[in-house]
Amino acid sequence: MVLYELLHRKVAWADAYQLGDIGIRVLKGERPHVTTPFAQEKETVGRFMVDLMFKCWANRPIERPSFKDIQTSLSTKLPKR
Repeated sequence: MVLYELLHRKVAWADAYQLGDIGIRVLKGERPHVTTPFAQEKETVGRFMVDLMFKCWANRPIERPSFKDIQTSLSTKLPKR
C-alpha cells in the first residue's frame, strides 16, 4: 500500500468505513484501482514500481517477493545517487 499511496498521492481504501472492511475486500481478491500514468508506460522507473506493487499484491503469499528480493530489485533498478 505504501507504493500505491506514493504513486497516487492519495490514501488507499479511503472509502472503507472500518479497517475490517479492507481485510474483507483483500480476502476477496480486491485491490485498489491503479490510475497512475506510470501504469501505461514501458521501461521506466515508475513502471518498475507499479510492477513491483502488483507482485507484492499477489493473492498467494508464496508468489509475493521477499523483502530481500525487493531490496535487490530496488538496488539494481533505481538510479544511484
